[in-house]
Amino acid sequence: LWDILEGLRWVNQNIEYFGGDVTKITISGESVGAISVAYLSTSPLAKGLYSRQIMESGSPILFTLAALKNMNVDLAQQLAKAANCANDTFTIQNNPGPVVSCLKSNST
Repeated sequence: LWDILEGLRWVNQNIEYFGGDVTKITISGESVGAISVAYLSTSPLAKGLYSRQIMESGSPILFTLAALKNMNVDLAQQLAKAANCANDTFTIQNNPGPVVSCLKSNST
């Protein structure tokens, strides 16, 4: 993001030489570019460097959701092991049906 911030600073300093308006700078991104735009929207370092943003088909929450999914699978495996419904080789990921059935029938 440092390179984008530096680019925005340059645009702010030079846009008028190209007939642009410093109060109407729009940043835009698609896919991973949209994620960069979203991160810039929360950065105090980007404050005042642009006035509008366009994000298409990307969100920084996607990375968070992927991390949460892995964390949830790990927690489910720990729970299944504690309930004697799974072990290191018979996992909830490889045997979801039997492990979930075991958890449902467990009286803990």
